[in-house]
Amino acid sequence: MQVQSGILALMKGDIKSARLAFAKTLDLDPNSFEAVAGLVAADMGEKKVADAKARIEKWLQQAPRDANALVLGAMVFSSERN
Repeated sequence: MQVQSGILALMKGDIKSARLAFAKTLDLDPNSFEAVAGLVAADMGEKKVADAKARIEKWLQQAPRDANALVLGAMVFSSERN
């Protein structure tokens, strides 16, 4: 439920509330890729590309074959080229 709250907050441009919702989700479920992806989206929304990269890299260390994380990582890493 917190992930949906975070997504809605992102859609409204309320990044602070989004971060809180995603962080709460991770407190309850440290394996929630959706929460990590939400935090990556918040990072990117604030132009914190280095933070987004660090989150993806950390996730991929524990789940190197996670297809969703690989795609998200490719998007984040390629964003600097645009």
